[in-house]
Amino acid sequence: MNCSQIWVNTDIPASHYETARIRYSVAGREIIDILPALWRHDAAARNMPGYGLGTAAGYFGIGNPASTPIHGHHVYKRFQSHPARVRIRAMEAVRHTDNLSRILMPAYFGLAGMTPRSYSRITTAGPAMGILEPMLVRAYYHEGAALLRSADLDNPDLRHSTGGASYLFRGGVVRRVVKCDIASMYPSIMTLYNIGSQYDRLGVLVSIVSRLMEMRLEHKRAGRVATAGSASARAFQALSAGLKIIINSAYGYLAAGGMAILADVDGADAITARSRVILDQVVEGLRRRGMILLEADIDGAYFSVPAHYTEADERTLVREVAAELPDGIRLEFEGRYQAMLSNMIKNYALLTYDDRVIIRGSGLVAGGGAAIDEQRDYDTRYYIRLLRDSYLARLRKAFRDEDYRRLFRENGQRGIFDQPTAEVGLVWVEDATSS
Repeated sequence: MNCSQIWVNTDIPASHYETARIRYSVAGREIIDILPALWRHDAAARNMPGYGLGTAAGYFGIGNPASTPIHGHHVYKRFQSHPARVRIRAMEAVRHTDNLSRILMPAYFGLAGMTPRSYSRITTAGPAMGILEPMLVRAYYHEGAALLRSADLDNPDLRHSTGGASYLFRGGVVRRVVKCDIASMYPSIMTLYNIGSQYDRLGVLVSIVSRLMEMRLEHKRAGRVATAGSASARAFQALSAGLKIIINSAYGYLAAGGMAILADVDGADAITARSRVILDQVVEGLRRRGMILLEADIDGAYFSVPAHYTEADERTLVREVAAELPDGIRLEFEGRYQAMLSNMIKNYALLTYDDRVIIRGSGLVAGGGAAIDEQRDYDTRYYIRLLRDSYLARLRKAFRDEDYRRLFRENGQRGIFDQPTAEVGLVWVEDATSS
């Protein structure tokens, strides 16, 4: 197969990409847009600093992240004055795109062999309706069996699944944080308890999920054996991440009501009911061992450990809690951090032990992330007020009320009796708990 890759304008925010994208097709070739594959990788990995070509190349260890890109609207003018420099940048972009495709696309190429969709459509197809459902249809067609819809087209099942548990135990700033991960909880429950759709007479959905989970574990193991940070390690991680998204879409497919051929809300509810029991077991296991619980959901739990705990102690703790769970449910040690600012569920900032800051959640990250490259008329006071009332308010849990008001006073004026800013301290959860 002849394959070509194109890199679209990465100035386009992800939220507007679908309406701004133009599709190209060439007979006998597959034209792949790699940007959606990057988004999907980060949806699983959740640690990419950005989606620009140079940034992505640096993240995967195949290029210089400091390389300055030439944005589309500047290319012509730059080429007039520095044509050689533009040619160098263009060739660098071609190499980056090719190297990224070698890392990101094997998972989609593999899925294209299992799904009756063209390779070029796999990267942008929805994981549930665009990839998983065609697999199901193909299996029934292969067996010569009829598909029985879960609901009539004119009378779809509009019920909503009850959903899994999500807990925020404490907000604020806490030291010595550990994350334990419940690996692929919903798919694991589906395969462990054979929960699928009552309309899936051949049991295809559970079978497909089980096989894709096996493939993903194979790639994860290969990634751990590969040299850390190497291109091969990143490639296996990308393969694992791509498969994870498809696997995790199985629950959403069941809960999709009239949108999906084999949707079964009762099946989806059976999965979430099991998940709540398992999550409660994890939470109770940590609580019994004296941990400070921060938040927990189907992805796992964040908690704080005592001051004398080493990393070995933390890993031992997670293994002990994991041993109490049903066979087939894997609780894994995912990471450890110096500190965490917990704002709300799935909205937090983490400080790693090598002093990096990781920010998660729309409540702490600005939408779009696009830089403003020209001056526009706007109401300055409105945006200052918005910054204070919306963004800075998310830091309130990190300080005492009087310190917060002092640091972010509306007029910016220091009071004559104010404590020096350098002496203002954070409110640590364990300190607040013991007082």
